[in-house]
Amino acid sequence: MANSRKNKDKPLRRPDSQRRRLRAVLRVVVALAAVAAVPAGLYALRAKLLASAPYAHMQARVRLTALPAWMPDDIAQDLAAQLQSVAAGRTVFDGPLARDVHDRAAASPWIMKVNGVTKHGDGAVVV
Repeated sequence: MANSRKNKDKPLRRPDSQRRRLRAVLRVVVALAAVAAVPAGLYALRAKLLASAPYAHMQARVRLTALPAWMPDDIAQDLAAQLQSVAAGRTVFDGPLARDVHDRAAASPWIMKVNGVTKHGDGAVVV
């Protein structure tokens, strides 16, 4: 009888090992939620920043540099027009724009080597 009275006075409690396991699981769940929330937030912020930039709606304009002195102007203009056709309707914030312009320029028989393609915030794509 004395034994049953002892059990009635004691509140029911979980053993310490179960508490530790529960805390560990809770920490893992919170960490996973944070890991998922950070990239989602950064992606949303990136999209908002790119859409709100002052030049976000300005069309990309291709500009050729380091043209050889012997190249006639009409060939240079035709080459620039070919590269501009790749950039038509796109802004400098278009991710693969530089790669697409580079690939088209490298495929041209008039260009020996493409040292690089850079995009500038004012809409210029410099080859």
